[in-house]
Amino acid sequence: MILYGIKNCDSVKKARKHLDGYHKQYAFYDFKNHQVTKEMIADWLQDVTFDQLLNKRSTTWKNLSESEKAEPTVELLCKYPTLIKRPVLENHGKVYVGYKPETYDKLA
Repeated sequence: MILYGIKNCDSVKKARKHLDGYHKQYAFYDFKNHQVTKEMIADWLQDVTFDQLLNKRSTTWKNLSESEKAEPTVELLCKYPTLIKRPVLENHGKVYVGYKPETYDKLA
């Protein structure tokens, strides 16, 4: 199990606390310390849509040019990982975006 996000993000903090509370083993991949790659995003897009992955509520999104907002790309997510909705959780080949307690309760 791999949890991706930013350690200071409230949703990521909740997800980590949830996983820790159930004594789940997971690796944490901090977007601030590790590069997000096109391959990672391509893998996630096998399970979720680009719109599910894109965080339009972020400050980064609000500061983008209109042309970047009109045609957001995988490259843009790699350049600005705060545009990725957090957390992203990989578990047994399945990808979950955002923290939903009921989803985390069902993880094996």
